[in-house]
Amino acid sequence: MTAFEEPEPHVRAKISTTVHAWAATFVTTSPFVVVASSGADGYADASPRGGPPGFVRVLDDRTLAIPEEPGNRLVQTFRNLASHPAIGLLFLVPGMNETARINGTAEVVRPGEPGWERFRTEWTHSDRLAAVTVVHVAECYYHCGRASKFSGLWDVDRILAHRQNPPLPRRPPRAATSASDAVPVWNGTGHTPRCKRSEPRC
Repeated sequence: MTAFEEPEPHVRAKISTTVHAWAATFVTTSPFVVVASSGADGYADASPRGGPPGFVRVLDDRTLAIPEEPGNRLVQTFRNLASHPAIGLLFLVPGMNETARINGTAEVVRPGEPGWERFRTEWTHSDRLAAVTVVHVAECYYHCGRASKFSGLWDVDRILAHRQNPPLPRRPPRAATSASDAVPVWNGTGHTPRCKRSEPRC
């Protein structure tokens, strides 16, 4: 770590052990969060979660709840948390360069298990949830918007151009097993359709 200078005091000071008012508002405004976890074998995973703004609930200033709908059934996050409960969350709000980061530990609560009853009516679609990930907050902080600015993440012209002419297909034409397989063979233009209930899980 000798290549990096120590952070300025004001940078250290922004790390809170609770979900303060700014972070709580950010979470309840956010429709998208990246969930990072790692297993006992040391391998890490980052998985997206999305829903209406505020789909992640702030239960109190030290606890969040993430609704878990059935997904691709690979359940990497669940497997990781079962053996290594550490979790990292990165919340995004469309159009805002700043992000909110929350780290801590988590437990997965499934229907019928102790603690499930409190979540049974928390979301309008609670009846179809596979589980709820309950996050116990250890660190919470604001992250400046430099990365978003440098990347032009919310550049409206670029977003519109990609919607009109997607730069790659919505998914690979077949499972990529090598670097050559990963090169998409596609020359289509225009919109790609959204996933339908009848389609295979992503």
